[in-house]
Amino acid sequence: GSEERALLRRGGREGRGEALEGLREQVVSGFAQVDREIEQVRQRFDGVDREIGLVKSAVLENSRDLRDGLQRFEEKKVDREEIDAIVRRVVGGRTPRRRSSPRPSHL
Repeated sequence: GSEERALLRRGGREGRGEALEGLREQVVSGFAQVDREIEQVRQRFDGVDREIGLVKSAVLENSRDLRDGLQRFEEKKVDREEIDAIVRRVVGGRTPRRRSSPRPSHL
């Protein structure tokens, strides 16, 4: 920073040596900070990767369940014409009978 510049302006080997050493310490410290931040980002990405893996597994399992359910539904599906034919066969074209007289009260 400004101290290093002041030492360089004063001249002399000692001043320049101190200034360079200060600059070197700043650079080393700066790189160490960058390395720590990169490691933090890597750890966050590791967490994100795990979360994505869990989501992917859930989606695949859900898709499989939906596909299996749809297949079972398709196997059991009956179309309307089949139902109509079954109803006609069971009912035989008849309508339910109505009682002509009320039920006796003693029954």
